Amino acid sequence: MAKFRNYSAGYYNVHWRVKATKDFNIPNGLHFAVNVKYTTEPDISGTLDVIMPPHKLNILAKDQWYNLMLEEKVYIHPHDGVAEIEVLLCNNENTRRDEYHGFIIEHVEIRPITLRAESQAGVRNFIAQRAGIPNYSIDTMKSLPTTVDSSYLQPTVPVSRLAYAKASRYLATLSVSEDTAWVRVWDMSIVRNPLNPPRNFSKLYKTSATAIIHHPGIGKLPIGIAISPLGDQVTVFQEPRVGEWQEGKTVESAAFPFKLFNNPLVRQETLVVNIDSPASSNMDDTKKHSPDNSEQFYDRSATQNSASTPGTPSDGILLQEVNYTHNLLDSFIGFGEFVSESKKSEEEKKIEAADAEDGVIDGDDSNSTVKSPKTIKSCMFVACDGLYLDVYTISPEKKWARSHTITLTDLLPTLSRRITCKMMMDSIGSDTFMWLEDNGRSCTIWDLMTGANISHISSIENARFKGPTFRGHSKMAISPHQSIVALASVDGSLTTYFSRTGMAIDDRKFPGYKIEYVGFHGQDDQLCVILRNSVSFELTAKILDTLQLKSEFDINQIPIPTIGSTALAFFSVKGFWNRGIVCEADGTRVNCYISFQAQSGKVAKTSESVLMVEPTDVVYESLIDEQAQYRVVTAFHKELLPEGDGASYWVHRVELIEENLVARTQKLIFSFIPEPWMRAMTSDVVHPENLLSAYFMPCGTRFVVVGMQTLQVWNLPSHEHSKCTLQFFWSQPRDESDLRPGGIAHKSRRVRDYYLDTLNTTILVPLVLAWQSFTALGASIFLPLPTRSPTEKARGSQDSDSSRTSPLRTMLGPSFALRTSMSTA
Repeated sequence: MAKFRNYSAGYYNVHWRVKATKDFNIPNGLHFAVNVKYTTEPDISGTLDVIMPPHKLNILAKDQWYNLMLEEKVYIHPHDGVAEIEVLLCNNENTRRDEYHGFIIEHVEIRPITLRAESQAGVRNFIAQRAGIPNYSIDTMKSLPTTVDSSYLQPTVPVSRLAYAKASRYLATLSVSEDTAWVRVWDMSIVRNPLNPPRNFSKLYKTSATAIIHHPGIGKLPIGIAISPLGDQVTVFQEPRVGEWQEGKTVESAAFPFKLFNNPLVRQETLVVNIDSPASSNMDDTKKHSPDNSEQFYDRSATQNSASTPGTPSDGILLQEVNYTHNLLDSFIGFGEFVSESKKSEEEKKIEAADAEDGVIDGDDSNSTVKSPKTIKSCMFVACDGLYLDVYTISPEKKWARSHTITLTDLLPTLSRRITCKMMMDSIGSDTFMWLEDNGRSCTIWDLMTGANISHISSIENARFKGPTFRGHSKMAISPHQSIVALASVDGSLTTYFSRTGMAIDDRKFPGYKIEYVGFHGQDDQLCVILRNSVSFELTAKILDTLQLKSEFDINQIPIPTIGSTALAFFSVKGFWNRGIVCEADGTRVNCYISFQAQSGKVAKTSESVLMVEPTDVVYESLIDEQAQYRVVTAFHKELLPEGDGASYWVHRVELIEENLVARTQKLIFSFIPEPWMRAMTSDVVHPENLLSAYFMPCGTRFVVVGMQTLQVWNLPSHEHSKCTLQFFWSQPRDESDLRPGGIAHKSRRVRDYYLDTLNTTILVPLVLAWQSFTALGASIFLPLPTRSPTEKARGSQDSDSSRTSPLRTMLGPSFALRTSMSTA
């Protein structure tokens, strides 16, 4: 464990100088924990948990120094007081001290990501990768417009905030350097197929809209971003620092003014434009301070900047800055969010359903135009400064007007006022907002339009909905139509409620797991839950039925959505329809993960993600170490199909474990997937343990793997070979009739279609007069013990029944010969 203090705001990399010695043995992997704490507030939202499994640790060469760097970055928020970083390295699932040895840690370094790492002689670099693999990444550095002169070049600036349009197809990102901020809006509909996106990436970079904000010292301020439901407007504003809203502390005035931009990627069909306004980035000062428009916003009339001042982009699509005058927003420090003003009527839902059947989805037609002005609804902007909730209505003509103010001073916060307001704004809806109070023991739901209390929810058995600290992950959520509320308690239980009455619908506990995130997966009946194993710290993502929480199915490995920097987005685009896309800020890139592809029918499976088959009782002693013995184990787990569709299949593997009889330790020395081309669907196979088996051969020097289409014989480690080697591989091809037109293997791209599934026959291995039966292969293979000469072996391959057998004839060893014959046993 190592502790560091006095870190300023920004992104940091964590480097470990490590070495694995010759007696290296960490059987269950490592857990890297980086805890971020602030002295002024219980906020640990920058905390990282990185798991390094055993098979990745075994890649490290022995007696070699490595600079091991965590791929995930540590983020320190702008704060008051002192920021502390605590670095821990734990051995997973291991309480016995004698099993953990042979791993040396020299020192730990925490460096800003802008600091280039220096290469050192004799030290190799190794990256501890994140658990999930993104489907694609957006490089924000490739979208910067060129400039008229070279007075201004964008440095390597990471993405600090992102937001998505909840009813459209746009993603907004914010990157902040010391004195400059870059706002970018991306049209995600250009990536028509998120499973195969690279072909459209050049167009994605060219058609993004950008705004550049110059403000001295902006890099030291917490800056937030919000985008309207249709993506036509973007706001940038100053957020409170960590510890700034503490009780009894004087709030400072805003150092950064409220900024509003129109998105030219959205056609402004109903926009009212003043034709007398000049074509420049800002309106005239006399017009800006017009007393007749004190609560209205004005729009630019040009989509590109015609000025040629130093540092001004000369081409590319620019966001159109809007000038305004409003005293409350001029000095605003807080959290802001766009929400829809009203729900869709039943008639509008029927029209959209008919359009969806015809292949037309909002925001994704052939001409890439937005919907008709008649269907554009006005929206609202909600601004929270900790004490008040100001609601602004925005007309289809983009005119802003303050509607009303809701007082929050009488509501007691949980943890701190800043954290409670941050969670409230993250879960706010078009009609309601949620507030955690009484130290997290209750949740109240309020009407956004009137400020009246709707319902009061108390946790079951007096548990709390919020723990002693805040990690930036939302554990409360309200459904898209605001009918159901989901709340997670610190005891690991999850409960759903009706929002209007506060009546509990269903509850469920997850023994051995901690709930890291709760959020609705685009629909009222789908609840996304991310769990962390309390022992191994591995993450598991599931989708539950809100009415029956025990009905579940697993989804892809995704990062935990974090308020402001990682979002579970649902874009109204045909290629993304019903897919959840997790957008994660990772340095200068935005990583995109597909969480799930909707499928017909619900799948209810057990919560176990990995099931181990009981190993055979046969254990063989090692020929090269008299103090060791071997045990062969089969295992299987579930994975999602790479094509999406939400379907999963079983993946089988075989593991060889070496047991030290003196030290009483176990070490995994060999692990592989015998048939990687086989994909037995979880919906079709209930007992996957019957599809693969592994046994030791009677000779004691080999083990046999019997799969769905193959028989494999592997040699155990010996004096000649320190690793397992493949001795024999057998499979039975299909007949030529299956390769012709109409056959199952005709022009097939699947390997399994070219071989027979031989599951109804038996394999027999004799040992003197005893026979051992191996089920699940399509031939009878006899292995007689008596030794024969090479001439006799060659003659034995010309048996009279060769026309009925596989053409393969292979020697298993000096004392074995192979003969195959078809059997219906």
